Amino acid sequence: SPIMLASVFFDDDGFPISKRQATLNARLIAAAPDLLAACQAAVEAMGMHGPCNNHSCTDCKRAWTALHAAIAKAEGASQ
Repeated sequence: SPIMLASVFFDDDGFPISKRQATLNARLIAAAPDLLAACQAAVEAMGMHGPCNNHSCTDCKRAWTALHAAIAKAEGASQ
């Protein structure tokens, strides 16, 4: 007779996560190279001197900081 096996996935703290969450995590991992390339392209498009010429643009500064942090983390420069 058939044998049924179950897959159990765990988070970093050792707690089980759902199959749906594991699938979402796998999709994110698969998309990671494209996401990194998109972040790098956005930074390049913004220019080397910052997000915009308006020094009071907090949304642009926040995006600029987030892009650089994501790139650094993806490249292993930030843990």
